Amino acid sequence: MAIKRRRYDGPASQAAGLDYLLRRIDRMSSEPLSNAQATGGYVFTGPIEPTFLVASSEARSHIRAVADFICDGTNDEEEIQYALDQLSTTAYGTVVLSEGRFYMGTDVALVTLALPTGARLMGCGVNVTRLVSDSTNVAFDFQITYKSDCELSDFSLIETGGI
Repeated sequence: MAIKRRRYDGPASQAAGLDYLLRRIDRMSSEPLSNAQATGGYVFTGPIEPTFLVASSEARSHIRAVADFICDGTNDEEEIQYALDQLSTTAYGTVVLSEGRFYMGTDVALVTLALPTGARLMGCGVNVTRLVSDSTNVAFDFQITYKSDCELSDFSLIETGGI
């Protein structure tokens, strides 16, 4: 199976890459848009779910510029968990992880991400968004806990440290 890779170079291509990411975020809405005849515009027909963008330390500058949270390349699970915690008050919502590597567990042996009810944790593709264990500990564990109605998609987990 061939993997289609996207490459964005230069300002015009970077804008195309950002447009692609924003279109992916728009598709995550659980309610379609409908035409509001009276106002001549578009309105949501249902509740708006919060969506937070978490940028990796390797994300391009135009993605970091629009991100809600920016990781620093060390214990990135803290920023991801903070974004997930923001969803706990709404009972539903999405955390989108940008392109790049998210370094998990730089100085801990156990990394846990806890998803609240109805949360979605989504990357930009399994070969694009990578959660990497960067621990030098011999025993490293990564776990994701969830309550109900949660979704994980479009990212990969990679172990690089320890045995």
